[in-house]
Amino acid sequence: MEHHDRPPEDPYWRRYLLGQLDLARLTAGEVARRLTLPAGAARVLDVGGGHGWYAATLCRTRPGLTATVLDLPGSVRVGRDVIAAAGLTHLVSFLEGDARHTGFPADQDAVLCFNLLHHLTEAEIPALLARAHAALKPGGTLAVLDAFADTRHADPAATHLALFVRLTSGSAVHRPEQLATWFSAAGFAPPRRIRTARIPGLALYQAGKR
Repeated sequence: MEHHDRPPEDPYWRRYLLGQLDLARLTAGEVARRLTLPAGAARVLDVGGGHGWYAATLCRTRPGLTATVLDLPGSVRVGRDVIAAAGLTHLVSFLEGDARHTGFPADQDAVLCFNLLHHLTEAEIPALLARAHAALKPGGTLAVLDAFADTRHADPAATHLALFVRLTSGSAVHRPEQLATWFSAAGFAPPRRIRTARIPGLALYQAGKR
């Protein structure tokens, strides 16, 4: 059974999301510090944000910012519990939907796609980024955090991740040059890579809406 096809009541969601939450707790603070948001940003959409911890951490560091997490029903059930237990429901709300098909809420200052693209095929990503572009206000920003294939040298960890992604999502670990092409086609400026210290194996990219 692929990642997207599991029913909401499957215990898999809680195991998977709480494992991802443990990793996010290590990295969310640095990601929040390094992302650049438009002045006066008030709304952020976290696509595939699951547990909501990245969105919540970003909102806690930006007064006046609130977030909506869009994810599959099984993820949303767990995410709501996580955010409620942290006392952060005033900052983060949840919307059930499949990121591959669901329309995105409009008038966003930022859209986050964290650990999402490796679950999607090359045919699905351009349409998703186009919907992110349409959801952003003028001057809004898109941020992508994901693992990307490094074609310069063999990496056993990347090979193992690629196998895991293929088995669970039927997709692949994509290349950085593909991301630049997708950003441009969707109407974004060339993405810039943001240096990070605490997220080995992952790369953080950000680009503004043209």
